[in-house]
Amino acid sequence: MLKITERRRSTRVSNLHTLCCWCCCVSDMESCRVPHHVLLSFTLIFIFISIPVPASAEDTVQVKFNQRAVLPCKRRCSGEAKWTLFSNRSVVVAQCDQTSCRSSDGYKMSHDQYLKGDLSLTITAADYSKRNRYTCVCDGDDIEHVLLSINPMKSSLHIYPGEDLQLELHVSERVEVTYRSKYSGDLYGEQICSVERRSLTCTDKYTWRTSLTNTLLTLRGIKVSDGGVYSVQDSVNKEDLHIYSVSVRVPGSADNTVLVKLNQPAVLPCVRRCSGEAKWSLFSNKDVVARCDQTSCNSSDGYKMSHDQYLKGDLTLTITAADYSKRNIYMCVCDGDDIDDFRLRIKIITSSLEIKTGEDLQLELHVSDRVERKLHITDGHGAEYNLISDADL
Repeated sequence: MLKITERRRSTRVSNLHTLCCWCCCVSDMESCRVPHHVLLSFTLIFIFISIPVPASAEDTVQVKFNQRAVLPCKRRCSGEAKWTLFSNRSVVVAQCDQTSCRSSDGYKMSHDQYLKGDLSLTITAADYSKRNRYTCVCDGDDIEHVLLSINPMKSSLHIYPGEDLQLELHVSERVEVTYRSKYSGDLYGEQICSVERRSLTCTDKYTWRTSLTNTLLTLRGIKVSDGGVYSVQDSVNKEDLHIYSVSVRVPGSADNTVLVKLNQPAVLPCVRRCSGEAKWSLFSNKDVVARCDQTSCNSSDGYKMSHDQYLKGDLTLTITAADYSKRNIYMCVCDGDDIDDFRLRIKIITSSLEIKTGEDLQLELHVSDRVERKLHITDGHGAEYNLISDADL
């Protein structure tokens, strides 16, 4: 027993001597005689201590804008548990102890769960101001680092030339706007504007056309060539906040035309598999006439989409009776992206009327405004007359 004790004491002395020699190596490498395997062990220890381990993919919570987010953390705490901002540890958004919990507006910790060892933080509505890395602390020790990320919003905008394009930036600083033409092969586009400390800076091409009101960026006098994808990005983390697909079309310029007889069914084809919502909307006023999702379809009177066909990737819109009120440009949209558009036209109705002199001539105009009346008359001597008048009736 004495020999074992002496051996352990000798080992401790030897290890202490080795540690002292290792420390001396910093100033005098020539006098250092520490074995290589010991040096390697100490080196690995110091490397492990000095390099912080970043949060892994499992430490990221990603939610939709304004949705509830839960940041997990498990540990039984005898004292205080709290959540702080990683960027500013003095900012405590929620904390609990053995008696109660306290939280800032928009954050919540459950005292019942705290007593069970569940320190999860609930963010009631995750907006862009709450994007951050949060640290879970128990009895003064860091337990978890969790990054809150928000899925980028996607919007499809359809506007006329000459109108203003308004982009919601969501935040008032450290944000940039990039533009990519729909015909461009560039995946990232070009930066056209940036906002820093509520100050707007744009490239020469856009400076005179843009203005900023709070977080709303306005691009005035849109042209057809301005159509494309506008991305609002966090300039620090390079995360997309909002992606706008902008279509600028001249009224009546749809590439595809469907021509049918009055009051006959019209079929507007569109093929695309959608994981989310598919819809048909009017170009003139953006009204949605039919939509489908994974559970069901809903249509306005006179329009129809088939849910069975939607599930197969067929988004075709059927207009049950195409009258003049339904003439429009219809846009097929899948998961927020424009897929195709069609102009519905009604075949001209040709009628021959024979009336006697002195009788009244009655003409059905079919619509109540923006009508041009043309009257073609042939007399008994072969002379022809065209009478034209414009009227907003």
